Amino acid sequence: MAPASPRTDTAQAPTAPPEGAWRRVYKGLCDAQRLRILHLLRAGPLCVCHLTEILGTHQVQVSKQLRYMRDLGLLSVRRHAQWRIYRIREDSSPLLEANLRCLEDCYGEDLRFAEDLRRRDEVLFRANDEEGDCSVVPRDAPP
Repeated sequence: MAPASPRTDTAQAPTAPPEGAWRRVYKGLCDAQRLRILHLLRAGPLCVCHLTEILGTHQVQVSKQLRYMRDLGLLSVRRHAQWRIYRIREDSSPLLEANLRCLEDCYGEDLRFAEDLRRRDEVLFRANDEEGDCSVVPRDAPP
């Protein structure tokens, strides 16, 4: 019996996205608080003070998560007076967008997501009536 010959076909395996791209997306998605923040930011940009109030947590915790996601390249930030306004990057990864769309189907299983959106509306409505608040920045203003 002849020995098996080494594989000689020249077909190449499909190319995957750069390792860093998918790793950054999944690092950003692997925390419940980050998922809540991303869910809120899908509805539009928010400042740290509003996120803190909506999530009912400390500013330091929110800022840490925002910084982490910004460092991963998932979020952009711009400064408006003393406030920092965060949003999902307009040129975000298609993988991130696909995962966030998929997660929308799961939001009904955790009432916190619906409650977060309700609170977001309340906070922004109230903030629009308060002079000097960061919400005076148009919601669709570029980062």
